[in-house]
Amino acid sequence: MVKRVDLISTLDAAGEPDKERLVFVRADRAVPYGDLMDVLEILRKGNYRMKLVTLEGVPEAAQAAPLSGNPKP
Repeated sequence: MVKRVDLISTLDAAGEPDKERLVFVRADRAVPYGDLMDVLEILRKGNYRMKLVTLEGVPEAAQAAPLSGNPKP
């Protein structure tokens, strides 16, 4: 596990200093939205490109759930 404060330095040290590398980000419902957004912002400020990874086989109940907090009647 890498602390947020160490994220960019850890990525920079992980290989060639090519900031065009993609960072794949995956999170499930247990990760608070604000925490995920913080990590994405850290990566953006570090000039890293990122892709969000979706989960395969999302349960039907999750697929049918409304995207907003205000479901349409």
